[in-house]
Amino acid sequence: MTHHRHQAVQERQERQEPQVARYDTDGNPLSVDLVVTGEVDLASVDQFRIAATRLLTGRAASALRVDLSAVTFIDAAGVGALITIRNAAGHQGKRLVLISPAPCVRRILTLTQLTDAFDVDSPESHSTFDHQRIPND
Repeated sequence: MTHHRHQAVQERQERQEPQVARYDTDGNPLSVDLVVTGEVDLASVDQFRIAATRLLTGRAASALRVDLSAVTFIDAAGVGALITIRNAAGHQGKRLVLISPAPCVRRILTLTQLTDAFDVDSPESHSTFDHQRIPND
């Protein structure tokens, strides 16, 4: 890995892991949000997976909502992490919900035929995975 690429990976890793908890009127956690920005690839996927796992195991919330609206790139490692996180959530009786997936995320989920494998919450959730509406990135 070149020095420039290594430095970019380190900078990306240092600014990860923003999170927000949502509570019901009695103060019980309903869901925890993890906001993911930038690239979700082999270089950053471990941090993403670790952050999501911590949120799943560290909270009594019934769902982990992962905001993917600011993701600029996702590769097979990133898709694998989403599947791993979804499975871990299911084993704990929780749900993984993808929030407003960016076009690159929608595209890779469509190409890999994984659109039905995830719960998606977005303004255009009824047509999020319409093959004709997904632009080429």
